[in-house]
Amino acid sequence: MKKGPGDRAFYPEVAVLSAVIATLFMPAAALLAALCVTLFDVSPHAFVTFGDTFNEPIGLVAWWFAVLVPASVYAALCVRSAD
Repeated sequence: MKKGPGDRAFYPEVAVLSAVIATLFMPAAALLAALCVTLFDVSPHAFVTFGDTFNEPIGLVAWWFAVLVPASVYAALCVRSAD
């Protein structure tokens, strides 16, 4: 039986898998950020804080949530096709 939105175990499993994927992506995102900072001559502070819109911790959380959205889609597709 395939898992889907009607299955009660579907949402917690997708939430945990999404959080793990988003967290594991952060070191790769840091390397990508360093590359962008080097190529486009943007300060790391401005890159992390979205141009001083947020402070540093909130900027990191915002980046994490920006990665969480596509990770959730990916996790939902993986969980659904796992069976």
